Amino acid sequence: MKNLVVQRQRFLQSIHKPTYLQRPGSALMVYPYYAAMGGITLLSVYFTGKLLMAKKD
Repeated sequence: MKNLVVQRQRFLQSIHKPTYLQRPGSALMVYPYYAAMGGITLLSVYFTGKLLMAKKD
């Protein structure tokens, strides 16, 4: 079995992207995570504002 460490190291070092986006197919995992976290953040801010506006004391 051929040692592919050097070839893979050259491949990964030649790409000028963040480490978590270097591998093929990694965008399929990273971008939905960003969307989910953004959605959760927006919902929590929305409902916090709604809760604060309901208390008029």
